[in-house]
Amino acid sequence: MDTRPPENIEQLTDRARRLEPCDEGYPSALRAAAADPPALWVVGELPERCVTVVGTRHPDLGGLQAARELGRGLAAAGWAVVSGGAVGCDTAAHQGALEAGGRTVVVLGSGLLRPYPRENLDLLRRAAGAGAVLSPFPPETEPLPALFHRRNRVLAALGTATVVVRAGRRSGALSTADHARRLGRPVLAVPGSTTCAAALGSNLLLRDGCPVALDADDVLRAIEGGAVEGAAVGGRRTAVEDRPSDKRRAGRTEEPAGPGPDVGYAPAASGDPLLDLLGGGEAAGADELAEASGLGAAQIVAQLGRLEIEGRVVRSADGRFRAALERN
Repeated sequence: MDTRPPENIEQLTDRARRLEPCDEGYPSALRAAAADPPALWVVGELPERCVTVVGTRHPDLGGLQAARELGRGLAAAGWAVVSGGAVGCDTAAHQGALEAGGRTVVVLGSGLLRPYPRENLDLLRRAAGAGAVLSPFPPETEPLPALFHRRNRVLAALGTATVVVRAGRRSGALSTADHARRLGRPVLAVPGSTTCAAALGSNLLLRDGCPVALDADDVLRAIEGGAVEGAAVGGRRTAVEDRPSDKRRAGRTEEPAGPGPDVGYAPAASGDPLLDLLGGGEAAGADELAEASGLGAAQIVAQLGRLEIEGRVVRSADGRFRAALERN
């Protein structure tokens, strides 16, 4: 098999093979988890030992750093990192695994010829050469809203454990956690600031008994101990159980309204990428914000100046910025 990274999306698809549940190489974890396992279109090699790491597309800096460090730590321990290839926490987890020389698996919510988001094509190329890119949908499938919920089921099934790094109250990451819990797999969450909207849902998981993941060792201990998030804690159900993630309600469903932030759920984002990054309370310099946001240095400086005038960020004596305690 050609293991060189593909040069473009067409070459990526040309190398894809379709795997049926009865085929050799079909992931045993997915075969065991689903009553009717889907066919998969796969580029690369699917590892057996996987941990799923998911989170919001609008994390704070602490969330991005946590996802990246988890990716590095899990890869260094010999585990492949599975995520959805989205911007934000997903990308950081994939990148961490690749930086450690490990394996990563991208699960798309669209066909291989219609990857979403398009800006992560280079990540897909790298993942295909150091793990796999897969989709449960035919190559020409557009990233339609209802497909992302089905993608989340695959994400949960592939992971021996699932870690939620950051999740708003109605984040799609909670959907993945819910599916993992129903499969009896350990679910962990990374704590975030109580003032960070992007951490509200994941903090609720922790409040209701979900094990804490501060690093990869916490995840590995949970796997060894078989800790399963979702059991009754203190006589009440956990947050993910309280969420009607799979259910139809009042003439509508919780299926996505369209691809975008936290596909399938209302985003917790402020609408300003810099405020989202600073939402966890960390101080950051302009260079850190530029790297995390992908914005140019001049644009960062201009936006920080505007936010400072508006009283939405505060500059410290060392030139770093924090979000103001109250946002107008």
